Amino acid sequence: MMRSFLNKPQRSKGMDKNLISELEESIQARRTFRKDKILLISENALAKRNNKESAKHEYEMGKYLFEQGVQVPEMYDLRFVLGDWYIIMQKIEGVSFPLIPKNLRDKAINQYRAELEKILELEIYPEDAAGLNVLFHTPEEKVYLIDFELWHKGSANELNQLYQWIKSPELNFSTISPY
Repeated sequence: MMRSFLNKPQRSKGMDKNLISELEESIQARRTFRKDKILLISENALAKRNNKESAKHEYEMGKYLFEQGVQVPEMYDLRFVLGDWYIIMQKIEGVSFPLIPKNLRDKAINQYRAELEKILELEIYPEDAAGLNVLFHTPEEKVYLIDFELWHKGSANELNQLYQWIKSPELNFSTISPY
């Protein structure tokens, strides 16, 4: 059963205590990208700024998905730092679907479908799991789903729509979004 996503955030076991000070340094140095919403903290970690409820939801959803074996970045911590909420997470080096090399596109689509099937089994509806919210790590040839702030426990109708789309032969590189 899916746990509440608004539980009190708890630090991940692998959380490096230096990441908090590195986050503060990143904020002050303005090492940001994607409309000042994402901060690069270190070679292996980044922070995403959001409002309190969205940050808590995305952090808990990401932790849950990771624990259930869905290919997502590991969530390290949720912190209120210098006036804003930040999710500290694993940095994934990857490209979005439009930039995946042609020789790897079929593999990426098959992995994407497999990850959506896992989410369906968890009865979660990925509100915006379109191609821009999927990263393909080329060296590992792995798909990672990202950006869960709009994901939620799916209604029967939403889950049926997702199931139909996953099973559709029309799910291909040019139709990566069900919306």
